[in-house]
Amino acid sequence: MSDYSFQHIHPLNNVSILDNGLFLCIIHADKIPPHIGISIEGKYFSLKAKGKDEAIPVTEVLKIINKRTIKTLFVRLDVNVTIEQVKEVFSGFERTIVRETSCLSPIKDVLKVQGSVQKLSDLLGYLDLNRLSSEVFGVFIDESFKGIPYYEVEDIDKRLESLE
Repeated sequence: MSDYSFQHIHPLNNVSILDNGLFLCIIHADKIPPHIGISIEGKYFSLKAKGKDEAIPVTEVLKIINKRTIKTLFVRLDVNVTIEQVKEVFSGFERTIVRETSCLSPIKDVLKVQGSVQKLSDLLGYLDLNRLSSEVFGVFIDESFKGIPYYEVEDIDKRLESLE
């Protein structure tokens, strides 16, 4: 059962696509819960249980994705944000905190999300509703991929607890 399905996913044939613009990065797109980060101008940011990734070249992240064959999506976002703004938001976070701060938290701040967005499907729905997302690119996404699996906020908390 999918919590969110995509209309069309392009294969990421040219990684230089990620050098320009803002992308929501959905890593382990087939897992419960997936992990999310954000990339801007080819630099990747992500909040994790053990800290955070800040301004890592997205090509380095892709090396890990390719080595481990991780199903990953890159959603192009139509939001005016600078890399300085992303850095400033991420500087306010140290790591994820169970029942308080997830990998979604800084991304909501970067995108200035309004309303109740508690998990990835909520964010994707918000982006659709506000026409803030466009193309979706996939790595290791095949015909068997049906979309973001259904999960609850409790599943995020359980995952964060297991990582502490």
